[in-house]
Amino acid sequence: MAYERIDPRRLWPWIAGALAVLMIMGLIGLFAVIGRIANSVSAGLGLAPAPATTRREAVAGRFNEVVADGAFQFAVTGMRCGARRVGSDEFGQKARGEFCMVAVTVRNIGSHAGTLDGTFQTAYAATGEAFPSEAGAAMYVSRRASILERIGPGARVRGTLVFDVPRGTRLTSIVLRDSARTRGVRIPLR
Repeated sequence: MAYERIDPRRLWPWIAGALAVLMIMGLIGLFAVIGRIANSVSAGLGLAPAPATTRREAVAGRFNEVVADGAFQFAVTGMRCGARRVGSDEFGQKARGEFCMVAVTVRNIGSHAGTLDGTFQTAYAATGEAFPSEAGAAMYVSRRASILERIGPGARVRGTLVFDVPRGTRLTSIVLRDSARTRGVRIPLR
């Protein structure tokens, strides 16, 4: 039985390909580990929302009346639904269902500048289904300063929170929060 001699130059593409696959798999694993560590750290710092089961019930508020949560005072002054798009055709966002826009006034009653984080603002339907704020869509609604930007102590801003809901959804309340660590205020929507 005779063995055929293999030319080492023909093996290099196979070896290089195998090394590339191993490096890619290693990088994917590394990014997964880093992502888990980042999630754990942000949850420990209170940057991630707490699970719904551990949150205390939000304080009751009223439409068009001021109510405080943490360093912010909120007042919901209006709501309209049915928009299929916000912004222009070139620069805008299309709704998956329809946009409901909630007009809000926010005042910083704290001693330091703060930012209202859109990820902690949630609207609820009559069915109990929750809809998070669409911060990306909100930036196309107002030409003025956004309520999601930094608010100085004592400053008051008006703006719009945008929620993408299935067509025909009836929003009944909104819970506004200073941060993940606060109880929030539940305001009924007219």
